[in-house]
Amino acid sequence: MTKAILIFAFAAFWTCTIQAQRNNRFRTPVRDTLHGVTDTPAHKKDTLHGMDSLRIKAAMAAQKKHDSLAAVQATPERLRLNIIINDGKLKDGFKMPSYQKKFASSAERDKQVRQVLFSIYDEAYLAASPDSLVQDSNLLTAYITIGNKYEWTWLRKGNVDQEPLTVAGFHAKLFSDKPLYYKKALKMMNKILTWYENEGFPFAQLKLDSIDFTGNRLSAVLKVNKERIEKIDSIEVSGNLKLAPRYLYGYLGIKPGDLYNEAKVDAISRRLKAVPFLYETKPMQVIFVQSKVRILLFLGKKSANQFNGIVGILPNQSTGGIILTGDVNLQLTNSFHEAEELGFHWQHIEPLTQSLSLHFGYPYLFRTPLGLNIDGNLFKQDSTYLQLDTKIGLKYLMTGGNYWEAYYENISTIAITNSGSQSATVLPPYANSSMGLYGLMFMQNKLDYPYNPRRGYYVLANASAGIKTITVDPALNPSLYEGLNINSTVYKASLQAEYYIPFTLRSAFKLEVQGATLNAPSLLVSDLFRIGGFTVMRGFDEQSIYASSYSVGTIEFHYLLEQNSFLFLFFDQGWCRETLPSAIQYFNDTPMGFGAGMDFQTKAGIFSIAYAVGKAANIPLNFNYGKINFGITNNF
Repeated sequence: MTKAILIFAFAAFWTCTIQAQRNNRFRTPVRDTLHGVTDTPAHKKDTLHGMDSLRIKAAMAAQKKHDSLAAVQATPERLRLNIIINDGKLKDGFKMPSYQKKFASSAERDKQVRQVLFSIYDEAYLAASPDSLVQDSNLLTAYITIGNKYEWTWLRKGNVDQEPLTVAGFHAKLFSDKPLYYKKALKMMNKILTWYENEGFPFAQLKLDSIDFTGNRLSAVLKVNKERIEKIDSIEVSGNLKLAPRYLYGYLGIKPGDLYNEAKVDAISRRLKAVPFLYETKPMQVIFVQSKVRILLFLGKKSANQFNGIVGILPNQSTGGIILTGDVNLQLTNSFHEAEELGFHWQHIEPLTQSLSLHFGYPYLFRTPLGLNIDGNLFKQDSTYLQLDTKIGLKYLMTGGNYWEAYYENISTIAITNSGSQSATVLPPYANSSMGLYGLMFMQNKLDYPYNPRRGYYVLANASAGIKTITVDPALNPSLYEGLNINSTVYKASLQAEYYIPFTLRSAFKLEVQGATLNAPSLLVSDLFRIGGFTVMRGFDEQSIYASSYSVGTIEFHYLLEQNSFLFLFFDQGWCRETLPSAIQYFNDTPMGFGAGMDFQTKAGIFSIAYAVGKAANIPLNFNYGKINFGITNNF
């Protein structure tokens, strides 16, 4: 009889523990008014009801003894606890778990005794129990007998499929004549059950079967009850959001006909938070009807289109007229309910220098995971040269908006003024040229909130290679091109990586690395990267630093005021190199910048302001020449 009770208690404990740990994340099926009431498997209901006390018969008895502690009334004075091991196990190498010794209430003290017992069970001493509990004023002394260490005789795979066993790391030798570590075995069983949940069996049950105790040794067999297989029927949207279904299917990685995947369903709300043009109005519902799963999302439209800009007017001292300067950025998202992106960015920071950028993005072409990306940039550097950069890319979109992109980029440079002549002795730094690059880009975003994150990371990596061709100018002396590679191979790469570390509930650290390199034997000034300003290397004029290679490391402290408002302190440390044929040698510099700023939400939008001061080889540190950047981003 004793052995039978022991086996029953052990089996009940393992089965209930495995299932109960999963109940808190399982969405109970809801009533479908069209198809009737769905089945609700009993094992998915909360059936734990104190089953943690069912480890073994001895543990049950120990728990019963210990429950009497609740009758001890807390006193205003501090309560204390002392635990003594009765059977000399400390001398045999057993390590007593650390525990709290002072408490404000008897309930907290009772909980600590139970936690110590469970810690002992986790070391395979499954028969551990308190022999006596002695109350002396505010001190409770618990005398615990550890007992023998339990071991596996064997644990067999039973009817569990091989793939989940491999994923869970199950090997029979790990459970043969080895200590019965509860946590280790439970972790393995949870991995097996997780595999079934992600392969279309959300109602699967896993337990130990054919349990046999011989002394302090246990043998058992794993047994899985898969229940019925479930497949995705549809994702339905309720609310004022208009959006093509193909976007949600592709973005969430859940399509009709797919096997039910618990991990993907669990991730839906988190992934939707990263979509700028929508929000959940209430929690989703998962409906199970006759082996078909309907996912009902309650989504509202969120203002995601952005407009921000500053426009200024300066006198043109050459003509006596005026010059329009400014920075205007317009981003449109989901305007045609296809999750498409349209972008327009105009910059005219210096009187004779301006740029215009256009962007078009369209995801999930023809219901495939492919997306189209088209970018164009026109840059005019005062009266020296004009550069047109066009790029067309094909994205392979992954779950959560992460992607790989293969693209072709063409960069054409046209010299505006012909400063050269047959009498010139050096090649002008700006010349007619073209560059064709084939590249590959990767983006992964694991931030917890896209605008003002506290944790997570973001990576954007890019690599390309191609041919650069310099067009010979007939107005220049042909000898200037001698020794210069008219056609040369070009290698280009860039990286942006951000990592956010929570510091307190309202603050976080941001670590960032940005860098790029351009390698070619015949570089011109027009080929170089232009950095400096509020985006890369703060504390310097916009696009004032020219480099063939650069890297910038940033450490930033954010103090969060509210969801879209925060204060920040930052420090940027850079390194840059300029390599030109005319320079013969490398030019290296290590600019640095630091400052502070804030972003805060207003009715008109998000207002940003920052002060930064920089230092470089030819620029001394001077707070009088610090840079102030401000602007407002309006969502509509």
